[in-house]
Amino acid sequence: MNPRIGSLLIVAALALSAQPAIADGSLLQPREQSDRILPVDEAFRVQPALWQNGQLIIGIDAAPGCYLYRDKFGVVVLAPANLVLGKSDLRAGETHHDEHFGEVRVFRDRLLARYKTPSATPPQKVRIRYQGCAENLVCYPPQERVLTVETVR
Repeated sequence: MNPRIGSLLIVAALALSAQPAIADGSLLQPREQSDRILPVDEAFRVQPALWQNGQLIIGIDAAPGCYLYRDKFGVVVLAPANLVLGKSDLRAGETHHDEHFGEVRVFRDRLLARYKTPSATPPQKVRIRYQGCAENLVCYPPQERVLTVETVR
């Protein structure tokens, strides 16, 4: 077969298969917002780290359709280096079956953790780690942010 005729047949087949979408206008409509892969900083908005009433408060808001893994979240104090965080009050989250990790716990709206410290000295800088996914679209690589802690009175 002539390569030019073969190319024309492929173009014709594609045009015919797109006709229903063109006829109902769906090909010309913008994709659903839920099908759009957000940049990681839009999918997961890290809130300022706060020191209030003797507690370090860390929050991350997940966009609709996104979730954060509970077991991929962690906090380390960078300054002062000798400051140790107590246990957090991070809630359990909801059970989710992940095709890669199996049964996991996730946060679909907001991850909020509060840590007490044995000292009255507030942390100045912390490093947080987290990872999450956009439901049925993509899992983002693990993220790491260094935050300066703000004291709230």
